[in-house]
Amino acid sequence: MLKIWLRKIFKWFFGDSYIKTKVKLRNKQKVFVIGMNKTGTTSLEYALREQGYILGRQRTAELLLDDLIIGNYDSLINFCKTAEAFQDFPFSVPGVYKKIYEAFPNSKFILSHRDTPEQWFNSLVNFHSKIWGNGKIPTDKILKQTSYVYLGYPWKSMQFLFGNKIYDKSKYCEIYQNHISDVTKFFDSRTDQLLTLNVANEDSYTKFCHFLNVVPMHSSFGWLNKT
Repeated sequence: MLKIWLRKIFKWFFGDSYIKTKVKLRNKQKVFVIGMNKTGTTSLEYALREQGYILGRQRTAELLLDDLIIGNYDSLINFCKTAEAFQDFPFSVPGVYKKIYEAFPNSKFILSHRDTPEQWFNSLVNFHSKIWGNGKIPTDKILKQTSYVYLGYPWKSMQFLFGNKIYDKSKYCEIYQNHISDVTKFFDSRTDQLLTLNVANEDSYTKFCHFLNVVPMHSSFGWLNKT
């Protein structure tokens, strides 16, 4: 009991430095979830935490947007040294996985996806309508006036990912499909480092655990962050 309290006090006093030191000492193989948002990334985050991985702080990662827009990946690489597993933005951004692989070539990558591009698009639009549009598809004006991370962040991030014309179904689905194809092709000769996964499938959790060489704690993924 004393050791547990001492560990808590040490963690509270040293904060991020303690976590970063712990990550360095454990030297655990890093895991990057590189599926686009609304493909079960929250369920994967929970499963990784449950297996004892230290997850990167999402808000800190989201604040890297401005650097990525100008092509500066130094802050992202440094951020990846602070934890053992990562998901959501900006790891869901097409092409970012290549920079991650260059910096951490011995890592494992999980490409999460939905049944179809249309299913993914509908889930994304419904989610944004719920959190930003009061039940309706958000307009440019709403996204620019929304304070998430900072004022206008939703608009800036959507432009960065999909271009100026927001919620263009054909364009979004094309980007989504191209991302899956590009990732699959990139890891064609490194198949042991990539797991392509649909968390809705019955055997997906078992595949996840086998890929990471961990003992299953459930029979399936929990369905989290439902729209």
